[in-house]
Amino acid sequence: MTARIDQMGAVVVPLSSVATGGSLVSLADPVITDLLSKFKAVLRDKLDTAWNSAASQTSSHVVEGTYACAPAPMTGRGWKWPALFMWRDRERLFYRTSCYRCAESTGHLLFILPPMPYEQAIRLDPIRTAVRTVLDLYNEQHGDPDTASGACPMTANTLEAFTFNEAEYGYEFDDKLHTAHPVLDLTWTMRERQAFVDDNYVTLSRIETTIEVMPEDAATSGVDLVVTHYGAVASSGFSSGFSSIGFY
Repeated sequence: MTARIDQMGAVVVPLSSVATGGSLVSLADPVITDLLSKFKAVLRDKLDTAWNSAASQTSSHVVEGTYACAPAPMTGRGWKWPALFMWRDRERLFYRTSCYRCAESTGHLLFILPPMPYEQAIRLDPIRTAVRTVLDLYNEQHGDPDTASGACPMTANTLEAFTFNEAEYGYEFDDKLHTAHPVLDLTWTMRERQAFVDDNYVTLSRIETTIEVMPEDAATSGVDLVVTHYGAVASSGFSSGFSSIGFY
C-alpha cells in the first residue's frame, strides 16, 4: 500500500520540494497566503477609487503589500505604504469526530497605514472602518463575484469556518519619524479539518479487518465475529468510507 498523504485544512504533508532558498509560506500555510490575496483584491476593488483621490501622494492602492507574518517592531523603522499582515496566534487541537482531528485557530489581520502628520491622518484614518466593512461583508457573503478572487474563501481553502470576531482601532508609533501609523486590528477564528488526500485512494482497493473469537479448546482458527470493509472513496475525503459491517 502506498504511504498515505495527510492534510489539515489546506496544509498537505509531506511538503513538496522548493527551490534552494525558496519560501515555505505557500506550502506550509497556504490558507493564510490565499486569504491575504483575496482580501487584497476585494479591498482594491471596493475602495481604490476613493482612496486614490484622497491619498494620491501616499499610494495609489488602499493595499500595496501583503505579509503572512506579524509586523516587525516599529521603533527605528519607517513604513511607506498601506499593507495587510495576517498570522496565527494560537490553536486548539481536538477530535472533530472519533476519527478526524480539527484545528481551531485564532489570529490577527492587521491593516496598517503609512506614518502621517496629524492633519493627513484626520482625513485618511476613516478608511479603516471601510476596510472592516468590506472584509466582514466579503467573509459573510462567501466571496464577491465582482473580483477575480471572488471564490468562496472557505471552500477554496477547505475550511470548516472562518469568522471575524473583533475590530480594534489604534496607532503604532514610529520613533524615528515621530509620526504614527493608523492601524486596524481584526481578530479571527477559523476551523480546519483533517482529511486524507484523495489522490492516494486510487492505489487502495479494499482494506478488510476481521475480529475473531477463539474457542477455549485451543483450536487454530476462530469464529468470525465482525468483518469491516473499507472501500476506496475518491470524494471529499471527509466520509467514513465504511461500505459494510457484517456480524457472523
